Amino acid sequence: LGILAGINYYFRLQTKKYNKLLKQTVSKRTAALEQANYELRTFSYIASHDIKEPIRNIGNYAGFIFRKLPNDLKNSLGEYFDTIKGSTTQLYTLIEDFARYTTLSKDESIGKEAVDLNSLIDSVEKGMYESIQKGGGQVINHGLPIIQSSSSLLYTTLKNLIENGLKYNQSNKPIVEISYNKTEIHHEIIVSDNGIGIDKQYHVRIFEMFKRLHNRGEYEGSGIGLAIVKLSVDKLDGMVKLESKEGQGSRFIIQLPLDKPIE
Repeated sequence: LGILAGINYYFRLQTKKYNKLLKQTVSKRTAALEQANYELRTFSYIASHDIKEPIRNIGNYAGFIFRKLPNDLKNSLGEYFDTIKGSTTQLYTLIEDFARYTTLSKDESIGKEAVDLNSLIDSVEKGMYESIQKGGGQVINHGLPIIQSSSSLLYTTLKNLIENGLKYNQSNKPIVEISYNKTEIHHEIIVSDNGIGIDKQYHVRIFEMFKRLHNRGEYEGSGIGLAIVKLSVDKLDGMVKLESKEGQGSRFIIQLPLDKPIE
């Protein structure tokens, strides 16, 4: 009995020692993570407020200079000015998307409200009117309900999915369709397109930050859009699934917890 008591005492001491060490390690890593998040948000703030304005000025003054050029120089230098415009637009979009992602990364509770999905889609379409018209695209709404969720997060999610469906598309008439399904435990918002599709091996990778399957010469974009979609849906305690084959369009299924829908 004396030996067993001694062994038991030894193991209690070791357990206490390792628990203390574990707490210290967790505390250090938590502090490091908080510092990293602080630095990331600080950079995001600087990028949003101090970098965007010079980029906007570069693009605006380049356009102003181009309009002042005589026609012969416009013809010979037009390609260079197009590159400046495209590059400043790309950088501005990247900073905006990065700032949005950083904001969403904050550990804050999400308030829910009655969200009319039909009105939400209409708002997205109005905000994208020029790009939809320019690309000859179409957004089809198959009649959506009112659900309890976050209007801002769903707007961000649907806007990114609709933009992607129209952008990564080689059809004569790009189409994105939004429909709804209710299961026993989920609201399902389905966003389908007739675009270029995504090979199965990339179905997980595309939701990571800055993961692009095409170079910017083929399709513009920041490489953050689908990461924002995943983060937004995660914050709503939901999940996003992808069904797609290369050359056969894509189908994104947003599954959200089934609170009581408002009729």
